[in-house]
Amino acid sequence: MPGLHKMNSWGLCFLKEQFIKDPSISYSDLKRLYNSKAKVMGWRILKSPGTVGYHLQKAGLSQKRIRKPYNSEDMAEILMKYGGRRELAEKFNVSEVTVRDALKFRTHSKVANMLRKAALEMGGVLQGARTIREGLSQGSI
Repeated sequence: MPGLHKMNSWGLCFLKEQFIKDPSISYSDLKRLYNSKAKVMGWRILKSPGTVGYHLQKAGLSQKRIRKPYNSEDMAEILMKYGGRRELAEKFNVSEVTVRDALKFRTHSKVANMLRKAALEMGGVLQGARTIREGLSQGSI
């Protein structure tokens, strides 16, 4: 996990447990809880609540700029067969990350729209929305 050099995996598990217990807790309060536990356990002390937010976002527990947990069942996505995303990336000469973000409705560019259309033409299945327009409104973060 990127940035894990600031905390170890046990510390990350501790943060996840605390956030799952109370998703409305602020990052500053989580940082205080973590640092008190870190002193006892000998972990590195965190200086910024942003580090806490970063790790919770990377763990898929929190959304950037929105203080609510992810609910993956509510998110629109275009599902493809194995290797389909790589095939799309090669066909459009873009990265697989670009394809992934487009198919999860995280980006809203002309390229993203072309990728979504091509994915559906290649047999992709729209999940979590009835139409692409509905998926676009759900996917904006």
